[in-house]
Amino acid sequence: MDFKQIGPVSPAFKAVWKIYLSSFPPEERRSLAKQRKIFDDTRYSLIAAYNKGQLVGLISSWDFDDFVFVEHLAVKARLRCRGHGTEMLKRHIEKSGRPTVLEIERPDTKIAKRRIHFYDRIGFKVNEYDYSHPPYGKGKKGASLHLMSYPGQLTDAEYDMIKSTLLCFVYEGQDSCTMFKNKCIAVQPAE
Repeated sequence: MDFKQIGPVSPAFKAVWKIYLSSFPPEERRSLAKQRKIFDDTRYSLIAAYNKGQLVGLISSWDFDDFVFVEHLAVKARLRCRGHGTEMLKRHIEKSGRPTVLEIERPDTKIAKRRIHFYDRIGFKVNEYDYSHPPYGKGKKGASLHLMSYPGQLTDAEYDMIKSTLLCFVYEGQDSCTMFKNKCIAVQPAE
């Protein structure tokens, strides 16, 4: 399997965007305009995964100092259940060489339980903290989730640091945050 980092003008972007749209409900994805803007952040990567020259899926991730956040992992619908997602994620973890975190739905449905089991087989651990991410845009809902982490569970301090980093840089954007003693702090706008 080969990985290729892509941007908004890459030839593969349109095909990757199609996988993204078909794999995630509107509440779990950015608009095209926000996606194009997010490429300006050097910590963000959108990776196209190829198997024998064929596009099979995507991984979007954020590379922070202490961890990597896998925001989206998707395989083309017709290519699922063939081990591509497992291989993509394992290779991504190996390449990063750092702890990896992702969000997962709470185990309230069969499909959510299957997804948790998928990540569990790779070695991710469910962290039972109350966690939710804000909406991806106006008119969209946030989600009540769990964080899963690899290779082990998070300590309270790690969870707090990761949560504040995600809320500041992934969901809110740098403009609403500041760093204080290596911790991301949300800044309330003046009224």
